[in-house]
Amino acid sequence: MRYIFRFTKTGPMKYISHLDVQRLFRRAMKRMDVSLAYSQGYNPHPKIYMAQPLSLGFESESEYLEIETEMRYDRDALIQSGNAALPEGIMFTAVREAEHAKGNISSIVDYGAYAIQLPTGGSAVSEDSFQRFISQNKIIVNKRIKKSKKFVEKDVKSLIKRLTWKQVDPDTLEIEAVLRAASNEALNPLLLMEALCHVVQIPFPRETCRILRTELYCLRDNTLVSLLDCCDAKKEGADEERKQNKEKSPISAPI
Repeated sequence: MRYIFRFTKTGPMKYISHLDVQRLFRRAMKRMDVSLAYSQGYNPHPKIYMAQPLSLGFESESEYLEIETEMRYDRDALIQSGNAALPEGIMFTAVREAEHAKGNISSIVDYGAYAIQLPTGGSAVSEDSFQRFISQNKIIVNKRIKKSKKFVEKDVKSLIKRLTWKQVDPDTLEIEAVLRAASNEALNPLLLMEALCHVVQIPFPRETCRILRTELYCLRDNTLVSLLDCCDAKKEGADEERKQNKEKSPISAPI
């Protein structure tokens, strides 16, 4: 049986790395007495996978875990025993059987939604300056290449599907963004905030910018569908549909 869990990662847990969270879940499954299925070959490993990694320091209310088990379990019991085995800050909020889903969860993610609190240091940001940012022909970020550790400029405008903002007080912008989050192409919202601050001429508060991932989406018929609902779908040919959608030009106007 395959199960997809949705879970939160908040508070001090935001400083726990992706690999450490994977290890945490393996230990939790043992405490839950869940019999995980194992891969074949010389070095079998438990079939437990996570969706797109969450950057260190980011919080999330919708992360996803996939497991394959040797037997069927009651879903309510999985959530109850799982939350008893997990530390504060990580909590299962939903689980679904995904026996008919094709591909693992990391392969079907297309976009991520983020709620961002951006301190402005008391500087007001005008509507004109924000519009000037999103109406640029190119939105350039400085991205570091992992292997060389060099920084390169990259145009990320095509990776932004939605970007809205409001100034809730003189010191804070609240920004909602839907950004590309596929396994082969993704935009870190922190890089986008750095580019925004440069254009609207406020200091970039890297250490105090709060980023919360609110959902991960896959693409169905040019519509964003939550990952939990995507994995629950039993529709034949869903993978082929997603492939065809990806080959089309960008969905609507990104911003």
